[in-house]
Amino acid sequence: MSETTELPWPVPDTRFRHWAGRFEDMHDLVRDLVIPPGLPQPAESVLTTARELIRMSYYRYEFMMIGVATSIIAIETALSDRYGSRETLADHLKKPTPTD
Repeated sequence: MSETTELPWPVPDTRFRHWAGRFEDMHDLVRDLVIPPGLPQPAESVLTTARELIRMSYYRYEFMMIGVATSIIAIETALSDRYGSRETLADHLKKPTPTD
């Protein structure tokens, strides 16, 4: 019979001590990262994942950068849905701003 090694329970990443003293403080940090109503489901899913990665960065600092990068994917996904195209974020950003 083979032994299984369980992973240890997560412990706070000491590099995050300046941002939050406790995991509960992470809720305040991401509170303003609101998912807009009417966002397409794929973009909502990616944005929710990004927000959770940022919250979990309390335990693994690198999750913060992954969360931010993931949020950019959510923006690209939402713009592609909005304009009905599969263009990159760079392509969307090159478009002229619509006037009202």
